[in-house]
Amino acid sequence: MKNKMLITLRLPALQRALHARFFVVAAVLLVLAAANHAHAATAEADDQNFFRIGGERAIFHDQNAGFQGPGIPAGAHLETQVEDLSAVFLSYARGFTPHVELELQLGIPPDFKAHARGPASVGSVPYAGVPLTNGKVMSPSATLNYKFNEPGGFYRPFVGAGLVYSHFYDIHDTPGTDAINGGPTKINFTDSFGLLVVAGVSFHLAEHLYAQLSVSKADVRPDVTTETAGIKRTNHIDLGPIVFIGALSYGF
Repeated sequence: MKNKMLITLRLPALQRALHARFFVVAAVLLVLAAANHAHAATAEADDQNFFRIGGERAIFHDQNAGFQGPGIPAGAHLETQVEDLSAVFLSYARGFTPHVELELQLGIPPDFKAHARGPASVGSVPYAGVPLTNGKVMSPSATLNYKFNEPGGFYRPFVGAGLVYSHFYDIHDTPGTDAINGGPTKINFTDSFGLLVVAGVSFHLAEHLYAQLSVSKADVRPDVTTETAGIKRTNHIDLGPIVFIGALSYGF
């Protein structure tokens, strides 16, 4: 059968559990910090380097042009549905002034899965909801952040902007993919460069110890290509993720 494929990321149950537990712990830490913030404003002015570790949650607001290529029915309007995704968050930040820092971020690459969204079937072959592919995605980023308030306070709001690079790899087809496309199918996601904007707040928990909460909007637009027996079909996807991050930070 000839048709196109639509990509959706599914979050494994273990990642969901770890993500929920992390934010519970983060909330408890913030409560404890609020009770002890008078003791925390001691050494932030001396901290210029920050290592951060935590969890991130990406919520996708995807749009796509629809696959183009041989055998795609006119007006099919098959689209991509991307589900929320969680990952471990890591970053290093270097402060250049009391208010300006450069942050390099990298989430440990999570596994993703994809399924079709569209008509219930293509001819006699089931389509909507059929698992199509699985793989990994790595999205390092760099932002220049501006921190408000003065060092030593309990909390410091910040805003930032930068670039994000998304690399999809180790991608595999499934029996559903092969059935929809009429044979063994190769799947490829192109790399994506885009802008990233972020806003958040940093809490000073204790000497050299911080908690940080942020939300960011990223521009991630890969092209997805399927190839079956030399026949290629492509789709341009705007994933439009909004990413929530909670992290603990050590400064020195």
